Amino acid sequence: MTAPPHDIGFLPIVYRLAGRLEQLTWEELSDDVTSSTFALRSAQQLFGLPVVVSHFRLGVEGEACGARVERDSTGSITGSGTATAPLPAGQDLLDATPLAQVLEVTARLSTEFRDDVAVAGVLSGPRSLQSVLPVDAAELTQLYAVLARAYLERGARLLIVAEDPVLGVGSQQDVSLNPLLNVAGYFGAQVIVLDELPRDQVLPLDELAREPNRSWRGRPVVTDGEVPQDLPAEHLSAWLKELS
Repeated sequence: MTAPPHDIGFLPIVYRLAGRLEQLTWEELSDDVTSSTFALRSAQQLFGLPVVVSHFRLGVEGEACGARVERDSTGSITGSGTATAPLPAGQDLLDATPLAQVLEVTARLSTEFRDDVAVAGVLSGPRSLQSVLPVDAAELTQLYAVLARAYLERGARLLIVAEDPVLGVGSQQDVSLNPLLNVAGYFGAQVIVLDELPRDQVLPLDELAREPNRSWRGRPVVTDGEVPQDLPAEHLSAWLKELS
């Protein structure tokens, strides 16, 4: 899969941290497009981020298809229930809550940042989606192509495929991401599959609790999932200064 772009330097995923800095509840951050856009814009300005994710609501695609995804007060997944067929398809899927909200945030941020800052769309990984959606691998492969096009048509310049540690468990069928990659290639966008990056490009989240480590310099680095929302902003700023 495609590695992170070399002009990124360091890409921390700061969705919940952005909400905490603006004193937003999970519901305000995830359900209110205006509040979410404001928080992510403010985080970009505070940290000087070269890339901003438009959300990190893993499982959002399942929720749009009617699956029950149980979350705690911070939005972290605690359990799930499988959706019932038939699943929405095409525009019906893209218009469904809460997927429609995160796509709208993508469009707003892309319009605001233009070419100065890249916006990344985030897709839940195959293991996560197959744990809540009653679809076979071929159907899920096509779903990824639809989702990729939706993000990229709204201005995203990067796609991140990430697994949730709660949903992304068990053995599922192999899902081809080739259609997603083909769509990304057509738009000139890059794709990061967190599970498939070399170890020296993925910064473990527990490493962020320590002092910035210069050994990570000189190559593109992505955090291994979302930065803890209680991480001090000053600590993350130090890492960004060291690695960007």
